[in-house]
Amino acid sequence: MRRRKSRRKKENPMTTGRWLRTRWTRRESWPGKQESLTRISCNGMARSDELVDHDGETCGQCHNMILGAQVARDMIEAGEYEDMVSRWAAEARRPWENCKFFKLWQAEQKAGRDPPQAFRDRGWEL
Repeated sequence: MRRRKSRRKKENPMTTGRWLRTRWTRRESWPGKQESLTRISCNGMARSDELVDHDGETCGQCHNMILGAQVARDMIEAGEYEDMVSRWAAEARRPWENCKFFKLWQAEQKAGRDPPQAFRDRGWEL
């Protein structure tokens, strides 16, 4: 008699970890657990710079992600969870508007030139 192959996949630590986080998130999002769900969102925003592909010095998008993660970490450290997402959006916008990428884009648009070309000329990513 032939043995049936097991349909169970090999355990992958990434899959297992993802499953545990999902289960924890679902458990914490039961009625009356809105604060826990907000904290989970905050922690996710604070770790978003782990997804950055570049150094943040030559890529505007990566720089923006790094700034956003730092703002989220600062807010978590201060214990500011109330209305976190909208406040985070406003707080993260300020440093972005003061960075070299935003300023170059605005200057190039104002001068009627092509901002993506200015980025390429400097060896920067969009």
